[in-house]
Amino acid sequence: MNMVKRIMGRPRQEECSPQDNALGLMHLRRLFTELCHPARHMTQKEQEEKLYMMLPVFNRVFGSAPPSTMTEKFSDLLQFTTQVSRLMVTEIRRRASNKSTEAASRAIVQFLEINQSEETSRGWMLLTVINLLASSGQKTVDCMTTMSVPSTLIKCLYLFFDLPHVPEVPGGAENELPLAERRALLQKVFV
Repeated sequence: MNMVKRIMGRPRQEECSPQDNALGLMHLRRLFTELCHPARHMTQKEQEEKLYMMLPVFNRVFGSAPPSTMTEKFSDLLQFTTQVSRLMVTEIRRRASNKSTEAASRAIVQFLEINQSEETSRGWMLLTVINLLASSGQKTVDCMTTMSVPSTLIKCLYLFFDLPHVPEVPGGAENELPLAERRALLQKVFV
């Protein structure tokens, strides 16, 4: 819940050691190489699954690192940005296609909101990584722009105006954030 802690102003308690960070970076590089140069042909679904596996690793390695170190430590950053950006746009389009604006907005928000944990909330993790990548410099932002991330996110904002008010349901899971807090977190990250 690194991003949640940063947004809420709580310090990170589980700082990674430099050795853990180096291992995470090696693992990230290996996973990305396997994605770009697979031993066998992978379907789009398999490629997406592989990319989703990389997101928590990327977040752990670069979540608290200075943005300028991303390019230095991960030479495939622009290619990674392209893949992540394509995935974000694809996921949002999947949820918005052939639906009313209200249904599309609900589907997108449910995808992007954090659920029980940051790592298991695929949309939240994707949005978190997009946010991290955007902080790394103009080249990555240009790459995201080429992949239509900004225009897709603006369309999401437009759809969010059609979100109905959802009353808080008492009795949720103990470790689950209340709906109002999840929406507030999503709003902060989106901004």
